[in-house]
Amino acid sequence: LITQTPPGVGRAPADNLDSGYVVKDADIIPRPKRKYDIVMLGATGFTGKLTVRHLVKTYGFDGKKGEPVRWAIAGRSQSKLDQVKRDVIEEFASAGDDKQKLFDAIDTILVDTTVPAMLPNLVRDAKAIVTTAGPFHLYSVHVVEFCAKFGTHYVDISAELDWFRNMMVTWGPTAKKTGARIVTLCGCDSVPWDLSTMRMQDEIKKASNGQEELVSIQCFNEVNGGISGGTLYTCSLLIDGSCQKPPKVDPFLKTAKGTPSMAQTTLDPLAFIPSPIAFPWKPNAPALSMWRSPFLMTAVNCDAVKWSQALRGATQPLVYSDFMTTTSMPTALTGGIGIMMAAVALLNPITKYLLETFVFPKPGEGPDKKTMIEKSFLSVYSKGVGSKGSEYESVIFFKGDAGYIETARMVSEAGLSMALQEDELPAHGGGFYTPAIAMGDVYLKRLMATGTHYALKKTK
Repeated sequence: LITQTPPGVGRAPADNLDSGYVVKDADIIPRPKRKYDIVMLGATGFTGKLTVRHLVKTYGFDGKKGEPVRWAIAGRSQSKLDQVKRDVIEEFASAGDDKQKLFDAIDTILVDTTVPAMLPNLVRDAKAIVTTAGPFHLYSVHVVEFCAKFGTHYVDISAELDWFRNMMVTWGPTAKKTGARIVTLCGCDSVPWDLSTMRMQDEIKKASNGQEELVSIQCFNEVNGGISGGTLYTCSLLIDGSCQKPPKVDPFLKTAKGTPSMAQTTLDPLAFIPSPIAFPWKPNAPALSMWRSPFLMTAVNCDAVKWSQALRGATQPLVYSDFMTTTSMPTALTGGIGIMMAAVALLNPITKYLLETFVFPKPGEGPDKKTMIEKSFLSVYSKGVGSKGSEYESVIFFKGDAGYIETARMVSEAGLSMALQEDELPAHGGGFYTPAIAMGDVYLKRLMATGTHYALKKTK
C-alpha cells in the first residue's frame, strides 16, 4: 500500500514551530482503533534502514512473527522506500517465499515533513511515530507539532536538546490534552545512562522504603563503534550554533506537575579531564594503570539524567559523571585532545568545509554491517552511592554498534513500548518525557528481550 498526500500549501520554515494547522476533535482517531502500531519515519537514511531491518528481523514483514506488530515505513522518495524493502527482502526472505507478497506486506507513506499539509496523513492513523530523520530541528518540527495535536506518541534519536526544549515549551500543553507522549533521546543518546540511573535510583528507594535516594553515580563506558555522516553533520550544526537557541526558562528543571524541581543534578567536572581512576571491578590493579577520558555525549547524558530526576520528583542533589575507560595514559590524553581539536576545527569555516568535504562520511553513509554487528559493542558499568551510604553497581551491555544498529533497536522498541504497552507505562497521560520516565521497566524489559544484557546488585 502506498499512501500520499498532495503538498498543499508548501513548505514551512524550520524556525516556525506552529504551522497554524487546526485539528478538530472529530479529526482524531482513538489510538486503539488506529491502523498502525508504529510508522517508521526516515526509513531511507542510514539508521532508518537499520531500524527497518530490526523490525523485519524481529517481527516479520507482515508483523506476525512473534508479537503482532502493525507497522509501515515513511519517507520523501517512493523509489528509495521501495529499495529499502527490496534490501530487507534480499537479506531475510527464505527460499520459496513469494517476494512480491513480502514487498507488498510493508506499507509505505510518502511525506515531506517540511510541508505541514502532508503531516496529518503520517500521524493520524498511527499509535506512535518512530523517527530517525535528522537533523531534527530541520525535519521534526512539524512532526512533533502534529503528533501533539493528533494525540500520537512520538520517539526519536535526537540529542538536539535546545530544539527539544523549545518544542516542549510550545507543544507540552497540547500533548497533555491529547494524551500524546513525546520522547526524545531514544538511541545511544541517552538510553543506556538514563535507564542505568533510573534503575539504581528506584532500587535504592525501594530497599530503604523511600528513605534514601541516589546522590552520586559514575558511569564507566567501554565502546567500540563507528560514526555516520548524518551524525557528524548534526554535531557540526550543534557546535557552530546553527540549531535553535534554548528558551529563557529551562523546562528540564521542572517536575511532572510543572513546579520547580527540588533536586539539583550537576556534572562532575573531572569527567572531562583525562586522569587516573580506579576501576571498581579491578580493586587490586596497579596505580596509574587505569584512566578515564572525555566521552563525546557526556553533557547530553547528564541533561537527560537531570531531566529525569526532576520529573521523578527527586529531592536530593545528584552528582553525575560518565567517561571513557582505558588502560593507556596516551589513549586517554589523545582522546581528550582529539575531541577538543575537532570542536575547534568545526568552529572555523575553512577547516569545517575541509572536514565535511574530504574527511567525514556523507549523510547516509556509515560503518559496514559486518563491523557494526560483529566488531562493535557498548558496555556501561555504573557505580552509585545513596544519601545514607549504600552502594550499588550495575552493568548494561549492547552487543553491536551502539550508535547505529543498537540505536535502531532502541528506538524501535521505544516506539513499540508506547504503542503496544501504553497502559503499563509509568508515565500516565500526555506530555514530554525522557525514556526512563516515559517507559521505565517496560522499555528495559523489551530491550532485554531483544538482546540487551543488564544486571544490578547492592555492594554495601
